[in-house]
Amino acid sequence: MLAYPAGAARRIIGVVWGVPAFIAYSVSRLIVIGLIDYLAPWWLDWFHIYLMVLLNLGFFLFLWSVWVNRCAIRRHAA
Repeated sequence: MLAYPAGAARRIIGVVWGVPAFIAYSVSRLIVIGLIDYLAPWWLDWFHIYLMVLLNLGFFLFLWSVWVNRCAIRRHAA
């Protein structure tokens, strides 16, 4: 967000909304991984290595697309 060409106020908004969203996602991810380890430890390797990578990618792309579409300054083609 900080490297995207937008004004300082827009970047601050992105950080203010993005950091708590990232923390909430990280805590929920750790809780789910703990539950998987407790309930079905034979799934832990697959879940952690494959599924969580895809979920992480999807979450970060979602945060970035929301920020670009709602917070960043749009430049119209001339």
